[in-house]
Amino acid sequence: MKSRIIAAAAFLLISSTAWSQEFKSLGSFNNVRSSDGGEHCRGYSLALWQSGPRLLGLLDVHQGLCGDPPCGVLRDASLDPKTGRLRFWSPTDTRLEFAGRLSGDVVSGTLNGEPVRLTRDRNGPDSTFKANQSLTNWCGFWSGVGRCRGVRELCASLGVPK
Repeated sequence: MKSRIIAAAAFLLISSTAWSQEFKSLGSFNNVRSSDGGEHCRGYSLALWQSGPRLLGLLDVHQGLCGDPPCGVLRDASLDPKTGRLRFWSPTDTRLEFAGRLSGDVVSGTLNGEPVRLTRDRNGPDSTFKANQSLTNWCGFWSGVGRCRGVRELCASLGVPK
């Protein structure tokens, strides 16, 4: 009986670790442009967060009317804090794979083999935005955004309470 209680407690501690760790926004980056005054947009938006050692993010793909672009959660995301090396893939309308670097105010590299350069968006949400305050808040907010693929599944895999 004692071993079952210890095993249950250990499971709860391990599963709660991901959502109880320090959470911070690393910034928003984009290269979104409009050539017709803001009706149609092209480019990418990337938002990054850190939850303990885990890198989280969302990638928006702008290609058409501005506003509410398809969005996908970052999968297998990694960021080397020493070199800035950044890698991930994202399931938006298609699978997009990124390999590059985060250096100061710029994310640069290749997205599906094509060169891309995203600059920091100084007008993005800050730490007062509730979804930027904890992993639980992040999951609660972004799980409700229907255009963003994979958020619910990621949060469930991390054991984040609903």
